[in-house]
Amino acid sequence: MIIKSDHIFLENGEFSGYVKVEGKKIVDILDSYDGIVDYDFTDKRVIPGIIDIHNHGFGGWSMTDSADKAIVEGYVKALTTIGVTCCIYVVSTILFNFNIINSFLLQLARLFRTTIFKGDLK
Repeated sequence: MIIKSDHIFLENGEFSGYVKVEGKKIVDILDSYDGIVDYDFTDKRVIPGIIDIHNHGFGGWSMTDSADKAIVEGYVKALTTIGVTCCIYVVSTILFNFNIINSFLLQLARLFRTTIFKGDLK
């Protein structure tokens, strides 16, 4: 299935292009496509995946404590198994620091994109 939109939102911003879906999985994001477009949402926003806006952890991975890279990667891989492609995890106000949060969210976005487009959803 091919979905076209001039407003596809990903971790690095909004762009015009095509979302390629096979079965129930997003397998690629394309700048151009010459075949048949199944859904033309030219003027609509397309936000691939599920966005989880409130999360403390998942799949045995806790984000309420300090987390190293291995914990973050395990957490992200666990979320992708249920279709989540973006999340905002909830932290204690004691740990709240805008620079740390912004850095973490960028890292999550990069990890989600790497995990999903490598096909590693397990």
